[in-house]
Amino acid sequence: MINSKIFKRNYDSASKAGHLGPTCGGCTNKNLGCNRWQDQPAGLCYNYNPQIQEGTPQNSTGAVMTLERFNRLIDYIVEQRIEKVLCAKNKEYSPGGNKVYNFDHAGQMRNISAMEALRGMKLNHETSLDDMLNGLEEGKTYPRELWEEKFTDNISYQILQWVILARDNNWEVLR
Repeated sequence: MINSKIFKRNYDSASKAGHLGPTCGGCTNKNLGCNRWQDQPAGLCYNYNPQIQEGTPQNSTGAVMTLERFNRLIDYIVEQRIEKVLCAKNKEYSPGGNKVYNFDHAGQMRNISAMEALRGMKLNHETSLDDMLNGLEEGKTYPRELWEEKFTDNISYQILQWVILARDNNWEVLR
């Protein structure tokens, strides 16, 4: 897993300020009226907004995307979602150790490049996500888990496109 200095820094400062509950899952600041922490992954309290300047734009529920909250969300997305999905599916999608085997094979089956095969598969996920976003405009609601799955898949396909580009162009890993 990624060594998360961002989460550690933000968790430490938030817990010292008394804004996170004992499980790092909720706000204990009664002035914020937080009662939604039970539904959130650890450390992602939606009402955690210390030191928000007066006049800062907020959404209709009064939530603000602070830098600390943004960093925790990024850590969660990268470590708990993207990395798990991309690594967990190695056995299923990577026979013989080729991480992009399914795209190579699909491309061969259709006489197209691996990148074109990936783009076709990715389009299916983008369409599904777009339908959900349109559904929001129509007043539909979807569970958080479904949103996470859709965005995780979308981000994963972007990363896999980069991987195929790097392979096809023989790019080295930069550190």
